[in-house]
Amino acid sequence: METTAAQPTVMAHRDSNAGKPLVWTRDHILKTPWRYQQLLHIFLNNMVLVKNLSTPTSNSELDLLAKTLVELCSYFPNKTLVAIKHLLRLEFEETATNLQGAFMRGQSLTTKIESDYCRRIGSTYLREILGDLVGSVVLDQSLNLEIDPARAGDITAEERAARINLLKHKVSLFADRIMCPESRQRMPREVRAIAGYTSAFAKVYMPEKNPRPLIGGFVMLRFISPGVVTPESFDLLPPGMTPDLRSRRNLIMIAKLLQNMSNAVPFAQSGKEEHMIPFDEFLTPYFERMGEFLEDIARDPLVQGDAAEWSDFISKDVSVAEIRDAMPRINLQNIFFLHRLVDTYKSKFIPTLQNTVPGAVEMDIVKLIDDLGPPPSRAKARPKAGSSSSADGPFLYAGPPSKKDLPVIYMIVARVPMTMFDNVPALLQHVVKFVVDSIGPDRQYALVIDMSWASAGELSDKFVSATKQIFNMGSLISRQERKRLREIHLVHPTVLNKVILFFIRSITSKKLEQKIFEHHHWKSLSDHISEGNIQLPEVSKQFTTKSYRIIKVNAKGKQQERLLKFTPNSILNLDPKGSTLQNEKLLTDIQEIVCPTSESDELIIRFTSESVERDASKKGRFGLRSSSRADLEVRKYVCQPGDREKILEDFFATVFSAATTTVALQYKVVKVNEAGKKQDRTFKLTLDSVLNLDGSKIRTELAFAGFELIKKDPHNKKYIVIKMKNQPKERLIITNNDTERDLLWKLLSDAVNNAQSIASSEENLLRTQATAVYRD
Repeated sequence: METTAAQPTVMAHRDSNAGKPLVWTRDHILKTPWRYQQLLHIFLNNMVLVKNLSTPTSNSELDLLAKTLVELCSYFPNKTLVAIKHLLRLEFEETATNLQGAFMRGQSLTTKIESDYCRRIGSTYLREILGDLVGSVVLDQSLNLEIDPARAGDITAEERAARINLLKHKVSLFADRIMCPESRQRMPREVRAIAGYTSAFAKVYMPEKNPRPLIGGFVMLRFISPGVVTPESFDLLPPGMTPDLRSRRNLIMIAKLLQNMSNAVPFAQSGKEEHMIPFDEFLTPYFERMGEFLEDIARDPLVQGDAAEWSDFISKDVSVAEIRDAMPRINLQNIFFLHRLVDTYKSKFIPTLQNTVPGAVEMDIVKLIDDLGPPPSRAKARPKAGSSSSADGPFLYAGPPSKKDLPVIYMIVARVPMTMFDNVPALLQHVVKFVVDSIGPDRQYALVIDMSWASAGELSDKFVSATKQIFNMGSLISRQERKRLREIHLVHPTVLNKVILFFIRSITSKKLEQKIFEHHHWKSLSDHISEGNIQLPEVSKQFTTKSYRIIKVNAKGKQQERLLKFTPNSILNLDPKGSTLQNEKLLTDIQEIVCPTSESDELIIRFTSESVERDASKKGRFGLRSSSRADLEVRKYVCQPGDREKILEDFFATVFSAATTTVALQYKVVKVNEAGKKQDRTFKLTLDSVLNLDGSKIRTELAFAGFELIKKDPHNKKYIVIKMKNQPKERLIITNNDTERDLLWKLLSDAVNNAQSIASSEENLLRTQATAVYRD
């Protein structure tokens, strides 16, 4: 029976035509963890396959593939460095064979991985050697180093000469600091190893060429210059400080001259940027110094004589067992992305296997691609016109004043049409015009940004193009207008914070961090705005972290508004109107999941006959009435536009956690409230929160991202002390015994640490994207 059921999935996987059903059988679901381990084993140990996979991808996919590979390799000692070495060798071999022109200047997979890896391991180094110099440029509001006639405007010859001399002075400070003996010694040895690999391969594959420009292309173009131009992405600046447009341009001018030093090609000789020729006389004496510096850092500082360099960075192939042990720590979004990329480009990728792997291995890879079935997420399509998960009402409106008598403007992020981010200047002007029209041109105000139900994927997709627009649009918002924004309140904040704050920086002053207040529960806004005056949409007040609003269609065709939420081994069905837990289905209960077409927003879930018989013979969980037999056999959900893929990704993430979940996820506790009253409760752990249940009623949800403190009470073996970020006092949780106390404390601690790790990973992606924008 299972073999027959699996056939439609394989056919659907092979046929990429739109309109075909996507089917995940029980075999796909239960064996996904093992097959993903095989997928990682193949790609982490065969960089030539990764390079072949990267060839047909778009530039944005290439960015994500580089970031994905760096993160996946980071779980295994020295694997990222070894991957870079192998990719470099492939680049040199290809260049030597095809006699290509510029080498490693474009945005290849190798250069993107180098950039991402160096930012991760080299930020501390750059902050220590250049942080003060970069900070002085950013803080000097009067500094203007622009000499490009197209950008500088009408300036006198004297002013131009003064700017040239000042730029020379600034560049000399940076160059002397970079090349001084102490800086060389402190440079991360991993960065030096990549320089060393570049030098060694150049001597083998390009013996007629001087390797210095290639070393400089890596060290300056992929490491130092990005840190100078985007210091906020490398933590070179204090928290909240970001270069304004003029400061950014000043940093670009400094980086341009540093890069020219490493190239050792005078501007007059390059035939580009004639306005830079006056710097040639200044730069020429640095060429020899920079060459000696680059040659020096390409040597292993721990090796003397003819001994093998970088030998301790050698890494053997990663075993399946090592991957299996690392799986609980790996961000599954990286594996989902790799699966999607293989599925999207399999028609171009599979033919390359003939020339890169033995025939038996080729057959194994092709079989694995078929056995994996469709990826949880497909290539992203534009949302349907007019669709929004929270589109009822405007995305900007004014509400009653705050307790400080500040006018309050509300921005509902989930209601902002994504197309508006395609024209950021127009969006920002719209926001400013609305503020002026609502409260006048002079009054200061508070901005409440409601992030409930906002799509992380869609906003992240818009981040790169929006960054380029803001970088190029000049000072659109006046300084006076920026200073009017006194308070920023982020309601239900998520990893999207970095994206949202990026946009807000365009309409506020530099002291951004001092103005921000995070509210993990909307009611904490009442510290600033009287609760009766808080004008958030009702759906935002019902917000639960990472839940999905769906329409459940029962066997009789009746539509019911529900929320889907995942635990580490099950799917919860919540009623948002009554804030109740309706039912729970274990992953082991699922027989098949079907999407009628690849574009459909429907999900159909069929359950095993064993689970149907079990649930039909007893009352539902939490004392609720059982569903009809037809509803126990099949569930049909209609998802919000764009949510189907996120639900599937969470579903397969739950498959992974279910495979390793061996402890209870639900605990009877006594919760002590602020007044000291003891309340019998059930704590139920989900993927990203704890549901505080009174029977089936959800009293509160405690998001893991909102925890500030979790500790065992040293005076009582049954007690756990917790503190949420939005609550002023610690709370006491009493368990039944010390064993349950230890289990619950461990589960909560691990979950909170994981939430922080995921947020850090998302922030790293945004930093990588921002760095790529300014580097390009």
